[in-house]
Amino acid sequence: MEASDQSQAKLTLSFGGIQHAFSVPIEDLSALQDQKDAFLRSRSQASLSETREPCSPAELMLDYLEFLSCRNLPPPLTKPVLLAFSRNFLHNTEIHSLLAKPEYTPQTRRRLVRTYYMAALSAAESHVKESALLDAARQGNFQLAAVFGGQSTANPACVRELAELFAAYTPFLGDLISTAAPTLSALCRLPETKEHFCGRHIDIETWLHDPASIPDGDFIATAPVSCPVVGLLNLAHYAVTCHVLGKTPGELRSHLQGVTGHSQGIVAAVAISLSDSWESFYEAARMTVETLFWIGFECHQRSPRTSVSLDQVQDSLQNGHGRPSCMLSIVGLSRAHIQDILLKLNRSLPEDEQVYLALDNARDSFVVAGPSCSLVHLHTYLRSLKADASIDQTRIPHSLRKPTVQHQFLPISVPFHTPYLQEAARAIKERLFPWRVVSGKLTIPVYDNRTGNDLRKSDNVNLIHTMVDSICWEPCSWPAALGIENISHIVAFGSGGVGELAMRLKDGQGVRVIIGSEFQSRDEEIGTKADLFSPTLLASSTIVGSWGERFRPRLSKSPTGEVKIETKLSRLLDTPPLMVAGMTPTTAAWDFVSAITNAGYHVELAGGGYYDMDAMAVAVKKLVASIPPGRGITCNVIYASPQTLSGQVTLLRRLSSQGLPIDGLTIGAGIPSLEVVSEYIQALGLRHISLKPGSITAIREVIEIAKAHPDFPIILQWTGGRGGGHHSFEDFHAPILRTYGALRRCSNIILVAGSGFGGSEDTYPYLSGTWSAQYGLPAMPFDGILLGSRIMVAKEAHTSPAAKRLITEASGVSDSDWEKTYQEATGGVITVVSEMGQPIHKIATRGVLFWAEMDKTIFSLPRTKRVPELLKRRDYIIKRLNADFAKPWFGQNSKGEPVDLSEMTYIEVLRRLVALMYVSHQSRWIDPSYMTLLMDVSVRILERFSIVDELDDALVLREPHRFVENIVRLCPPAAHDILSPEDVAWFLLRCKARGQKPVNFIPALDDDFETFFKKDSLWQSEDVDALIDQDAGRCCILHGPVAAQYSQDRDEPAKEILDGITQSWIDMIRHDFYPGGVTPSSDSGSLSSESWSVLTPDLTSRDESALLDIIPEMQAYCPSISSLGRSGSPWIHALLSDEFILQGRDRRPNPCRRVFHFGPGGSLQFDRAKSEITVSMENHAGNRSVMRIVCENGADISVDLQQPSAYTDEMVSLPLKFQYDPGMVPVGISEVMEGRNERIKSFYSKVWFGEDICRGMNARSVFHGSEMALTEAMHRDLLSTVSLAYPHSETALSGVDVFPISVGMFPVWDAMARPLVVNDIDGDLLRLVHESNTFEYCEASTPLRVGDVVSSTAAVRAVYIEDAGKHVVVEASIERSGKPVMKVVSTFLFKGVFNDWNSTFKTNKEPELVLDVQSDLDELVLRDREWLLLHDPSQSLVGCSLLFRLETQVTWKNRNTYRSLDVSGLVFLQQASDDLKEIGAVAFHAGECVGNPVLSFLQRKGSPATSPTPLTSPGWPGVSSLEVQLPTSNEMYTRTSRDYNPIHVSPLFSQWADLPGTITQGMYTSAISAAVLEHLALNGDRRRFRRFSARFTDMVLPGDRLLVNVKHVGSIQGRMLFNVSAFKQATNNMVLEAEAELEQPPTAFFFTGQGSQKPNMGMDLYNSSPVAKAIWDEADKYIFETYGWSILDIVKNNPKTLTIHFRGKHGRKIRANYLSMENKTVTPDGQIVKKPILPGLTDQTQSYTFTEPSGLLFFSTFAQPSIVVMEKATFEDMRSKGLIPQSAVFAGHSLGEYGALLAFSGFMSVRNLVDLVFYRGLSMQFAMERDERGETNFGMVAASPQRVGKSDAVFTESHLRSLVQMISIASHELLEMVNLNIENEQYVCAGTDTETQLLLEEMSTTEDRTTTKLYKLILKSIPATKKLPMPIRLQRGRCTIPIPGIDVPFHSSYLRSTVSSYRKILQQYISEEDVHLERLVGRWIPNVTAKPFMADEGYVREVFNITQSPILKEMLEL
Repeated sequence: MEASDQSQAKLTLSFGGIQHAFSVPIEDLSALQDQKDAFLRSRSQASLSETREPCSPAELMLDYLEFLSCRNLPPPLTKPVLLAFSRNFLHNTEIHSLLAKPEYTPQTRRRLVRTYYMAALSAAESHVKESALLDAARQGNFQLAAVFGGQSTANPACVRELAELFAAYTPFLGDLISTAAPTLSALCRLPETKEHFCGRHIDIETWLHDPASIPDGDFIATAPVSCPVVGLLNLAHYAVTCHVLGKTPGELRSHLQGVTGHSQGIVAAVAISLSDSWESFYEAARMTVETLFWIGFECHQRSPRTSVSLDQVQDSLQNGHGRPSCMLSIVGLSRAHIQDILLKLNRSLPEDEQVYLALDNARDSFVVAGPSCSLVHLHTYLRSLKADASIDQTRIPHSLRKPTVQHQFLPISVPFHTPYLQEAARAIKERLFPWRVVSGKLTIPVYDNRTGNDLRKSDNVNLIHTMVDSICWEPCSWPAALGIENISHIVAFGSGGVGELAMRLKDGQGVRVIIGSEFQSRDEEIGTKADLFSPTLLASSTIVGSWGERFRPRLSKSPTGEVKIETKLSRLLDTPPLMVAGMTPTTAAWDFVSAITNAGYHVELAGGGYYDMDAMAVAVKKLVASIPPGRGITCNVIYASPQTLSGQVTLLRRLSSQGLPIDGLTIGAGIPSLEVVSEYIQALGLRHISLKPGSITAIREVIEIAKAHPDFPIILQWTGGRGGGHHSFEDFHAPILRTYGALRRCSNIILVAGSGFGGSEDTYPYLSGTWSAQYGLPAMPFDGILLGSRIMVAKEAHTSPAAKRLITEASGVSDSDWEKTYQEATGGVITVVSEMGQPIHKIATRGVLFWAEMDKTIFSLPRTKRVPELLKRRDYIIKRLNADFAKPWFGQNSKGEPVDLSEMTYIEVLRRLVALMYVSHQSRWIDPSYMTLLMDVSVRILERFSIVDELDDALVLREPHRFVENIVRLCPPAAHDILSPEDVAWFLLRCKARGQKPVNFIPALDDDFETFFKKDSLWQSEDVDALIDQDAGRCCILHGPVAAQYSQDRDEPAKEILDGITQSWIDMIRHDFYPGGVTPSSDSGSLSSESWSVLTPDLTSRDESALLDIIPEMQAYCPSISSLGRSGSPWIHALLSDEFILQGRDRRPNPCRRVFHFGPGGSLQFDRAKSEITVSMENHAGNRSVMRIVCENGADISVDLQQPSAYTDEMVSLPLKFQYDPGMVPVGISEVMEGRNERIKSFYSKVWFGEDICRGMNARSVFHGSEMALTEAMHRDLLSTVSLAYPHSETALSGVDVFPISVGMFPVWDAMARPLVVNDIDGDLLRLVHESNTFEYCEASTPLRVGDVVSSTAAVRAVYIEDAGKHVVVEASIERSGKPVMKVVSTFLFKGVFNDWNSTFKTNKEPELVLDVQSDLDELVLRDREWLLLHDPSQSLVGCSLLFRLETQVTWKNRNTYRSLDVSGLVFLQQASDDLKEIGAVAFHAGECVGNPVLSFLQRKGSPATSPTPLTSPGWPGVSSLEVQLPTSNEMYTRTSRDYNPIHVSPLFSQWADLPGTITQGMYTSAISAAVLEHLALNGDRRRFRRFSARFTDMVLPGDRLLVNVKHVGSIQGRMLFNVSAFKQATNNMVLEAEAELEQPPTAFFFTGQGSQKPNMGMDLYNSSPVAKAIWDEADKYIFETYGWSILDIVKNNPKTLTIHFRGKHGRKIRANYLSMENKTVTPDGQIVKKPILPGLTDQTQSYTFTEPSGLLFFSTFAQPSIVVMEKATFEDMRSKGLIPQSAVFAGHSLGEYGALLAFSGFMSVRNLVDLVFYRGLSMQFAMERDERGETNFGMVAASPQRVGKSDAVFTESHLRSLVQMISIASHELLEMVNLNIENEQYVCAGTDTETQLLLEEMSTTEDRTTTKLYKLILKSIPATKKLPMPIRLQRGRCTIPIPGIDVPFHSSYLRSTVSSYRKILQQYISEEDVHLERLVGRWIPNVTAKPFMADEGYVREVFNITQSPILKEMLEL
């Protein structure tokens, strides 16, 4: 129905998340709407057990249709719904196909089918659709046969199955049931039968209408019931098929070429052959059920009756073998084996209890029948015969294994097909006398299930009798029955697995099996009802070719005329299907592998021959360089050696990333897990992977791996147990026979046969598949043949001539005899156990025979018993080792006698090493690592004897014997001293060192004996010269026992061996398959991992003169453009279809092939006349990119890529050049590399900058960007672009005019990108990757804002080469008003392999390093560095901290060696004030060198000047992540950033560059991530953003959803350190990781003054912080040495008294220090009086005692230095942890101002400040006159005006000031307000004790605040206060708090007389050069002004006005 049809209306069903709308006639809408509402209500009210949630719109609609039908509504109301259902869901399909999907349960399917057909019949609407299968049969394209099932394991359920079928297809089965049911009902009620049924009659109709009435399965399974019911079920399925297809039984039968049946199924087959109408069908049905009834009844009655014990029954049931019965199924044994078993069994049984082979179902599947007691005996015997399922037999030789047998009792009550039922057959024939079937009535062939003969040709006058005999007593042969010729499909009806039985027999014969009674199949190649009924041909319905036809080898002729063999393997590898296996050591030699590759064959490089990864890397590179460009290599690795495997896979991943063509990986000695294989496939970029399973289980593991990667080629190499080298215990043929079908169902498995082969005659049967005929099976071709042992004697093989001779002398054995090698040498080969514990075939040399002996006598013992046995047989073993084995006994004295290692002298050890590891007659070491071993032992000897001397490395290499004599000369005792026990242990450990070649001797008979004995045992076969006496009989030579027959010629080149076999194959294939002698041309192309068949349409029918315009919206029409290549020239075919092209020697994916897989927005034009192809693609913004390909001569191909310019209206062109050479195999297209990168750079220069490359610039130039104004529009564009990624765009927007830090890329992009296009930085810009970005504001610079005008410069800081490619580091600087404001650093990567080391360099400003010179030795070592140039060499450096500020410049010679190295810089002395004083320089130059000695020294001895401090619990307290989504296009950011790289905006260029899409700029992802951090951590305040350094770890595409996480991880230099990471939500792959530095929120640091002290203050930090502890310890040491007391003691213990003694030299020094401290006071007459600061101290004083009742920590003298040191320690600890912002403001309260200035300005050292504040405390403490108690009668009190009086009254600062003044005036004593701490809340007053007490009282009691009354109260209170006893102890009041420990009126006018003297003290301690104004201005808030300090006249004047300082007065010239 069209949407415009006005007669229709929409009705929508919605339930449970499923919604579907359909059209119905308008006149029915209202009624159907009401019914819909009722339907939905009923569904909602139903319980879960009553209804099922619909899983699809189709099911929901059928549920609705069912609801309508159940309400008995008139058909006109249900018909519209039915029609809508058919329109919407059955347009190109039918109901069975629709419901075949796995989401439908069987019960649901039956219900929905019933609903559909009931509705269709009720509405008189046709449901019939023409079957595509039958239509193909009618046209003669398919040939169908039908088969019917018989008795089976499904017997107990046959009635229930019939009931289910009836429930689904009731309208179709009514007539059949009404025909058959009465017949059976009557038969079971006959006088002769009713006694048997005894009231349990066969009431079919009752059972079908009431399934609950169906009797139990045991009764149903009895033959009288199951036989007729199974027959009826067969006919019911056939009837349903007829009705569904709308055909009569005769019409359906006419499509069949024949029928047959399994056992009793033959009756149904005959019935079908008799039926040409519904009437004849029902008549035949009556005959069928009656015949089968009597067969079942009479056979049941006449079956042998025997008993089986209850124990036997229970045992069988418990073991899963079923209840003992008269028929036993046996699977897994051959017919001959079973017959032999039966013959032996029957000999022991009486004649009436014997058993018979009743049914032959398949090659190894049979049914034995007879008395149940006899079958129990057989069953018991089979259990003893077969293998225990729990026992692994894979390590048992195949011929010795117990068979794997499955045996099961069948639920069949009579022994059909046995002589026991002959009498029954006669009785049945009599019963069926009225029925007669003659062969002439059969309309189609019915094939006898005994012989396979057509029953139409039978001589029997009544086929009823034939059928009875065939069922009752004659054996059934299912293979004979299915021997129907010339059929393509078998349709199976009935239950019991008859379809699977047919499939098992016909698998591989080109016959498709369809089970016409099932919706689903367990085998994807078996069809179902859907195939039978579908109006379109399904994939599972098509003709399936036989294995022999599908997989046989074919011949093809190449364009050059060469005849080639084509198989799946040859198409994959583009080589003949003959390959050479990876063999250690043979194919470990790269040159041998090269020779085979260059001969045109596939071969594997054996990784097992490499223990050193560097050596393997060299071999791989040499191999690649020696073979044709484009040819890939395959490496063979050993899974059983995990450590080596891991290293080799890592190496191959690296080499692959460098562009080396690592095509394949072969994994031997185990099958990795699916996850591991998946990782290899993805990580290594493989084209194929080969697995070598060793058992059936392993084969099935490979199949599962293949299924998981259906588009990736998996080569399965099967060698069985007869292969050379490591092998399994398997027979070669049996596992493949069992798994061949499963293997061939995986189209991506390439099957290769190996082992035991050597020529063409023995291999051809496996290539053609005829080898399986001997097993009675269809042809089973392999896709390729694997040679191993045969190649070991090839001329180019490194196998030593002597070893080749031993190989050719081995006679070899036949396939049937190779297992004898497990026991003894057979055919010259024997099996031993390898170091990996696996069997391995080797030539039976003397050495290998000794190995076999040791396997049996030693290595077979439990490990704990081995060493005792070794020691027991010590002399014999050592003798055999020395006489016969490749690895002799190491221990030997100077007389040549065998000894233990512990009995050898040191020199004897050296001489023995040289004798065994150095080949003297060839003057060479066996391996370089052996030379290293000798050197290590020599060094150990010299160390042992304390000899200091340099060993001559060169002498070791050239003349090791002389080297040893030199050791004797240097160390004579070594010649006669035997090894110490420690050195024995060391030597044994050194022999096992990783990374060296395993030693070639046996050093000890210990737990490691087997490892020494077996490890690295194969290399000697290629280096016999290295053996003792060059005796090849000692060595191990891998070889296969069967293949040894063919290893005869020792001088035949590998090419001749392989070519000879291949050419013979060609001749044989031509003879067998091309009798006409014509060889077809090849048009198949190469088999790739992407395509397994050619399905693209042929375009040759198009008009060749017209332009071909293909719009890719029609993807089905043009899935690829390879068909275009087939219709055009060869160059077109190659360009569009070849998987790879060549770039030099490197193979690269074909970019043209990628581009032609374009999507929407693209088009293709092909002009044949011009040989021109044009592809055009449009992006989201409507911009179009073009690729134009032209080839005028068929060889030279020009590709022009065009991109719109951002600067002009023209297109910018990128010209690329290619050449086509059909003779270049396997890659025919090569790119012209000359000038390529220059052309690409020219293109990019025009795209990026609108101009061509500036030829005058190079990598060392400085690049200048144009001046740029940062405008409001730019600000808006950037924020808008970033906000596109946010769920709420306002997240990224901000009203401030500060730019995000990511704006840094905009001003510098022009200057930063230009170095990438200079010619002296070679690289492919199409493979450029932006690796990282760093934006960092310069120190003290403010953020960039709107209105700023900036300029930029850039320079290349580094060009260096790593595995990933060439890195280019560009550093740019942004300047504002001529001053640097931001540094931007980007790292770019040119992917690829580079060797132009001459172009590399690096200039690096190293992180500042600090070196603490702590001792004379440290200084001596430092001064010994020649690169250190001190300005004053005489200056001592001990105790100094030196800061090194260095720059390194390097150039490289190769990856590990510098060509030149320069280190320069300055050295500074870090002073106490944090100042740096330059004291020297660093100057170092070196030519060719390895490493940087300057940095190595400083990094080892020193530490970084600044390093981040990690948080103990990283995280973020607020929201720490945000989900963003990239815009669907990069256009907006591209315009904003001016990065016009086309890979970001052009689908054509991104595909050409092999990218998954138009990848998003890393800068954009960085900008988004930085904005997330702004939002989450800065609340949008981007002014605090100081640095953002991002690394791009994966590609991001437009539209990707990212999760950006932020985490506060630490601090550095006062800034918060954050980690930012972004992950793709779809894959959880990290795409960005970044580090950011944020300023802390504006922070002020305040330092407390006196009064804040408390015992143990700072001690927790002292115990936890090394920094704080160092400051405390420094102060403590200084104070104790200078003043005689411990500040730590004062703080920790707060003693009340402290006596300082002045005895001794130290005491006198301390006393002198005190005496030098004076107080200067001015008398009223103006005279200056000096007094010792400690009253009464003279030069004769022996001690001085300080006392304070509250503890000396509260004594100003000690409190003040304690507080200041505590503050300094705390601050420095914070600063060391990076917690102090550089811009923080600071202030100190009173004394705290000293602490603040010390911490932030560094104006003096800690020692000087201790001196100063100690003096301050003393001067103030003792400036006061004290009484005899030491009291001054002064104090200080904190007062709070807010607490005075009632709450509704206000007492302010002015009131307090007035009160203080009134008390002072009234009493004529000191009371002043000295500290203004918190306005109206806290003030501090100083005065006499009486005055402060009076203040306390007045503030606590006063209510009236009038001045007059208050003054009177004060006057009244003064006398009482003065009478208080002294000293007055001030108490805390409501408004006041006395400050304990302070009895000096600080900050009061009373102390003004001390200012002058104290000023002089300050002038002594503070030097002008130590004052750094920049640290003070704007940051320090002095007590005096309470305003930030400024260094201008106005501020100075303000301070003078407050202080009246004469110094300031003079400065102001007042």
